[in-house]
Amino acid sequence: ITINPTADLANDTQYYVALLANTVEDLSDNAIADENGAFFTTAAVQEAFTAGDFALVAYRMSATGADDEVAFVTFKDIPNGTNINFTDSKYTANAQPQCAGGIVWTANANTCIPAGSVITIKTNALTSNLGTVTGDGFGLSSNGDQVIVYTGTADAPNYITAFSSNAWIVTGTDCGGSVSMLPAALTDGTNSVSLSTAPGNVTGNTANAFYNGTNDGEPSALRALILDPANWTTSASNTAPQTWPTWAFPKALQVTTVSATAGEVTIVITFDAPVDPVAGGDILNYTG
Repeated sequence: ITINPTADLANDTQYYVALLANTVEDLSDNAIADENGAFFTTAAVQEAFTAGDFALVAYRMSATGADDEVAFVTFKDIPNGTNINFTDSKYTANAQPQCAGGIVWTANANTCIPAGSVITIKTNALTSNLGTVTGDGFGLSSNGDQVIVYTGTADAPNYITAFSSNAWIVTGTDCGGSVSMLPAALTDGTNSVSLSTAPGNVTGNTANAFYNGTNDGEPSALRALILDPANWTTSASNTAPQTWPTWAFPKALQVTTVSATAGEVTIVITFDAPVDPVAGGDILNYTG
């Protein structure tokens, strides 16, 4: 049965649908005597990401006494309700290249995460400094592992970025193990990175690492620096957790408050950083 509403359903909203008792028949003309109903929630409008809109800045795979954790910087504003997949499942040469599994990170309601923000995710504990995390969770192997980031589904992924602690393999069909192919849509140094050659790697594997370079610059220049293994500080497996920097990447300007008094013709807008008064006072520079 297909139900076609008379108007578009609202975004990110829970609905209830029911078949009333004795109003619908089965294929043998028997009335369905019981009322049948279910709840469902519409998906939030999803942001269209492209490869390179995220970049890895840190990870822990086997730090003593610490949860497995990854940190990514976003180069694009993330609206509320956006869902992004993070997985250590492999990319393969199989008919469906992306193996299934992983976790889903969701931007919180009524919140826009500005470009330049760093998102940290504990992949087993399913917690994040920004947003929420759902799914079965996964641990990261001290023998080497990877995290692949995409929107959509495993059978129709839109890849954003990926990293591996060891070298990407040329071909492979196993969804298990510690090595993966690089998704065909990604290129190392451009929108993904292998840390196999980072300073301090152990036989081509870097178990723990963080980006230690500059935080300043245009996104394209920053992305190139972050995706260069030479700009990382590393540590071996089963060592004390590294202290990650407090990154301060350039962020998009954000409005913190807007107010107006009844009867007034002036809107007072407060930003989170200084703005040029002329540009800030020009109504043509706003959308909403």
